[in-house]
This record gives sequence, C-alpha cells and structure tokens, in this order.
Amino acid sequence: MDGYLAQLKPERPLAPSKIPFAGESVPAAPFTHVGLPEPDSVPGIRKAQVCAPCANDIGQLHVAVAQLDARTSRVYIKAVA
Repeated sequence: MDGYLAQLKPERPLAPSKIPFAGESVPAAPFTHVGLPEPDSVPGIRKAQVCAPCANDIGQLHVAVAQLDARTSRVYIKAVA
C-alpha cells in the first residue's frame, strides 16, 4: 500500500483518520451504492488531499486508503468542487 501511495504524490503524508471524509453529513454519492462500505466505517483507514486546486471543475481530490490484507488495499477517491 505504501508504494502505491507514494506514487500519488500527496501534498502531505497520508494520516490515520477515524472519519476520512469528515464534515459531510450525507455523501453526495455514497460508496454503499456500489457495494462498498463507507470509508468512515473502515478501521485504520488513512487519508490525504492529492491536489488543490485540480484541473477543470474539481477543486480538490481526496483519497482514503484501507489496507485489507498483506497484498490488497482499497482506495477511495473523492472529487470536491
């Protein structure tokens, strides 16, 4: 997971987070819609902001990463206008 995250070149190192997308009462497009648990329910998830400002209509790009096992991680990516 750390090798993949280094390639994203986040502005700051990914930090452990209890609530990855804190401050949002209701997600605009919940991850449960595609059969995934919401990031704030995944223990040990880490988050960072990848770009700000990003190109075009995206103001920020947030990433949250959960390590599922020794070889597998789940990456949540969210664009914020």
